[in-house]
Amino acid sequence: METFKFFSVGYRYRCEIMKRGAQAAIEYLFMLAAVLVLVLYAARVVLDGTRRMTDEIENYVRTVREQILEGL
Repeated sequence: METFKFFSVGYRYRCEIMKRGAQAAIEYLFMLAAVLVLVLYAARVVLDGTRRMTDEIENYVRTVREQILEGL
């Protein structure tokens, strides 16, 4: 009877530790997902800004080239 009681307490203790570990793993995965979403959003903003800047530079170069050709 005493052995069963000890086994039962030890089993509950191990289950509690495993439950905490699983909960920590799930929390870690959610934090990792949140970080990935933020990184993807930041990359999207940077790439969109780069694309717009490239378009504006191309428009400026085209305009300057046309003005130079008109001046010749």
